Amino acid sequence: MPLADPYASVDIPPELVHQFFGVFARLEHAMKVGGFQRRGRGGRAEGDWDGLINKVGDWIQVAPGSALDAAILYLINEPPQVQMFEAGWQDKALKGDSPIARAVDGARRVRNNLFHGGKHNPEKYEGRDKRLVGAALTVLLAAIETGPLANCYNGLV
Repeated sequence: MPLADPYASVDIPPELVHQFFGVFARLEHAMKVGGFQRRGRGGRAEGDWDGLINKVGDWIQVAPGSALDAAILYLINEPPQVQMFEAGWQDKALKGDSPIARAVDGARRVRNNLFHGGKHNPEKYEGRDKRLVGAALTVLLAAIETGPLANCYNGLV
């Protein structure tokens, strides 16, 4: 029996989802290779997202009016929400002391929301999920293509 199309009720083009997940996976690899790793349960190597959030502002330069600037502003001004059991989608503050740090945390939340489900009911208004994924992708690419993670990423997605 063939599987149902996983994108049938998601308001995001499948190509954008594939690109986003590919870049996210490469970033997590680069984090582990580039010094942003932590010991997870059972001794597993995991990306240290909190460490990355605390340091990413040290190497990313954001030009005013750039695509990166717009992506950061969108993620921090219209942050992805968190799905709660009883209350549905709720606002939750993003981690980080700088706009780029909060945007990286927002990008991680976009991934969690998309990967772990719940996006079969579009959030807030039409096109929002697509904008969130696009903005998150822009921020993740900036994190992986510059600074200490640049040498850990071979450009393949």
